[in-house]
Amino acid sequence: NGSVPDAYIFRRGATTVAIFECLPLRAESRGLSAMGAYRSLVQEREIHPPYLFPFAVDGGGNLFLVDCRSEDGAVYVWWHDEPEENLLDLRVGIADFWTYLAEA
Repeated sequence: NGSVPDAYIFRRGATTVAIFECLPLRAESRGLSAMGAYRSLVQEREIHPPYLFPFAVDGGGNLFLVDCRSEDGAVYVWWHDEPEENLLDLRVGIADFWTYLAEA
């Protein structure tokens, strides 16, 4: 019906970031998908190393990435408008990441 879902907030220590959408693996329409974001950022534009995979997005288009080479699946946020220091390590693995989420 065109409504926007409530955001979830990740809070851990001094770090607070909002998540507006988990990305589908593939998009049915022209919407953002995990595979589309990966192709654009890693394969085409070579912005990220290939072991970082997007799984969620905030309201401003910043992506949440999981490090597929780490044992616990370390989670990062990529700030697309920061030219340097654009990866924020949330210092949590993907399994524990979900336990830090709360409704906004």
